[in-house]
Amino acid sequence: MRQSNQIKITIGLGTLLFSLSTFASCPPIPSGWYLDANGGVSKLSSVSFGSGSSIGTNGFAWNVNGGYKFNPFFGAELGYSRYGKVKIRNSAGTLAAQSTYYSYDAAAKAILPMMDTGFEFFAKLGFARLSASTSISNPAAASGLTITSGSTNATSLYIGAGADYLVSPNVPIIAQWMRARGTNQTGNMDLLSLGVGYIFG
Repeated sequence: MRQSNQIKITIGLGTLLFSLSTFASCPPIPSGWYLDANGGVSKLSSVSFGSGSSIGTNGFAWNVNGGYKFNPFFGAELGYSRYGKVKIRNSAGTLAAQSTYYSYDAAAKAILPMMDTGFEFFAKLGFARLSASTSISNPAAASGLTITSGSTNATSLYIGAGADYLVSPNVPIIAQWMRARGTNQTGNMDLLSLGVGYIFG
């Protein structure tokens, strides 16, 4: 019985030492300054330009972020996003106006690394300055809609979530969703993107 217990203890200690050595051999999760660039599609929501109007978001949307990763679990960043052009149509489907959107944001970033897998999950929370510039394409089509030509700005909540995978110690591939909230005049703008980053360390 005593010998059996000694064997169990030996196996247990061996397993523990192996686990510790495996953890110690995992490549360190990089921290420090970083930049990333992302491209994808955007969508405008929570805004109406009158009864029967419809909104379409076309074209490529992109985003760049720069920040600092204080440790494997927390960072902070500044970002700029340029969204796809928004086309506003009346109830007959005639193009009435077009809007261009962009935003600046500042956010805290909570990170959950998956240890030696190379994967990380993250969430962002901060604020964004969302700007819309609208020009009327067809005054006749726009006459029955509540469209105001010119620029509209809103500062409100900014949220985001996503995941990245380190293809090398300093280069992550990033998939993320983010939203810049606005007002009932600007609406909310979402961006779904895929990108690449670099951590300077």
